Amino acid sequence: MKKIFQIMLVFIAAGAFLSSCDEVETSFAAITKDFDPSVQSGLVFLNGNMLYEVENTDVEDDVISIDLQVWGALSSSALTATIAVDNAASTAQAGVHYTLASTSVSIPANKGGGSVNLTMHTANFEKGDTVLLVMKLTCPGLDTDLYASTAKLKLSKKPECPFDIKTFTGSYVADETGYGKYNVNFSADATNPTRIWQSNFWDWTN
Repeated sequence: MKKIFQIMLVFIAAGAFLSSCDEVETSFAAITKDFDPSVQSGLVFLNGNMLYEVENTDVEDDVISIDLQVWGALSSSALTATIAVDNAASTAQAGVHYTLASTSVSIPANKGGGSVNLTMHTANFEKGDTVLLVMKLTCPGLDTDLYASTAKLKLSKKPECPFDIKTFTGSYVADETGYGKYNVNFSADATNPTRIWQSNFWDWTN
């Protein structure tokens, strides 16, 4: 499957990830560079400093589009941008965790950007694995933003989260205006191992 991210980022805040079974959240600091032909042109990553996460059951390759955008005046001639992987700063291994389709990205004349595919080899990830891929961008003929020319991409497979229904069953105290305090009960279904029944909430039963 192919998933495309279209977010411009300042690459100072890395995507946050949790090692527990809680829902994963990713934090971004956004940058906006509107088209303005009067300013000097530059080139930035549209996606980076993010967490790309797959389900822990995934074994098929996932394709991620690494997108670049020109800001400022567009070039009247075609350009070629180069993406270099910083192996010293990365924990992701080429050919094992990922494959970058090309290290060069063509930007046609008078066009606002380009893209290259990165394949994540999910079968080579254990459940809960997270690796870091650091990429740097250069482009003769265009400046590259000091921060947005580096993308720090985390590739991750979700950890296994065993379901224990006993975590949810029991009696809980509800404190409701006009009713006061009363017990709300949650009990396990006798036949369905993943179903919970609730009773005594707003005078409802089950």
